[in-house]
Amino acid sequence: MSVATIRKITQFMSRFEERSYKKGQVLVFGNEPVSSVYFVVEGQVRQYDISYRGDEVVVNVLCTAGLFPLSSALAGVANRYFFEAAGPVRLYRAPVDAVLEFLKTNPDVVWYLLSQASVGASNMFDRLAHIMGGSAHSRVLYELIAQGQLIGEKRQATWHLAINESELAARSGLSRETVSREVHKLKEAGLLDVSRKGIVLQNLDGIVAKLRVGL
Repeated sequence: MSVATIRKITQFMSRFEERSYKKGQVLVFGNEPVSSVYFVVEGQVRQYDISYRGDEVVVNVLCTAGLFPLSSALAGVANRYFFEAAGPVRLYRAPVDAVLEFLKTNPDVVWYLLSQASVGASNMFDRLAHIMGGSAHSRVLYELIAQGQLIGEKRQATWHLAINESELAARSGLSRETVSREVHKLKEAGLLDVSRKGIVLQNLDGIVAKLRVGL
């Protein structure tokens, strides 16, 4: 069902303007009225807020078939988040009114989006629990697992994440220095490695085990 539904969304969105962005370009600025909805055809988009200290705090990463800022469009309110290309991105951009009319006449699409939102909310609650009650170590472990499952590229027994320590800090809500210390510990334990291209999870099962026992 989801494959057919995604195909239906893609066919609808492809009627509208196609745009391409380079890494670092901001697609949607925070605290602006929402006039368009974007559909990710290829690439990844970072959704983040700015903390009182001026740091970027990543709250979500949208991949292929992601729609944004859909919640603001549905509620008719200004969007508070920034959406930025995490790498080369290709998207379709449609007017809000057209997207809302499409949703009203396609309940299967609404059901699919609702199920996706429920999964996202569950993941967000898990992250919130680690942020509120976990140590810096557990927060880094959780984020590595989450990013591995979300954007990781599996190569035999390893998972490759196209993110650096600064991006990991933004996604875990920790300082760059704290993340570097935790990454160094995991590197010494043989669980991951760091290269110019990103972070390589040498033993994802080992990272999951460390998180479960709270080490």
